[in-house]
Amino acid sequence: MAELRAADVAAALVRKGMTRDPSHHNMFAKTVVVGDYNVELHTRISHGTSLIPDKVIAAMARQCALRKAEFLALVDCSFDELSWDQTVRGNCPGGFNPYVAPARELLVREPSSRSAEPRRPTRKRRRPR
Repeated sequence: MAELRAADVAAALVRKGMTRDPSHHNMFAKTVVVGDYNVELHTRISHGTSLIPDKVIAAMARQCALRKAEFLALVDCSFDELSWDQTVRGNCPGGFNPYVAPARELLVREPSSRSAEPRRPTRKRRRPR
């Protein structure tokens, strides 16, 4: 299990091209152009956090469209910004991050076999006293 200092992670993300927004959390954002799409990468670090636990490191890696080992290399500076952008382009060919849940507008739903007319609201039945 690895723990990283939050200050080291924040500094590494800014060095690699993410912009920092110190709102209610330290929010980090970056846009990578993949073909005709813009892939938005977002992650955050809580203000009160001095050490980032292993589980949160894995979540931050997914939010940055990386595997955990790649994210650790990114923080250790053995993975530069160009390599990160190339990895994101390889991991996100359709324009969305496959490591996080896809956006609702990207989901394709099958047409429903039910009729399109709205259902009447049902009333709750009162229990007899």
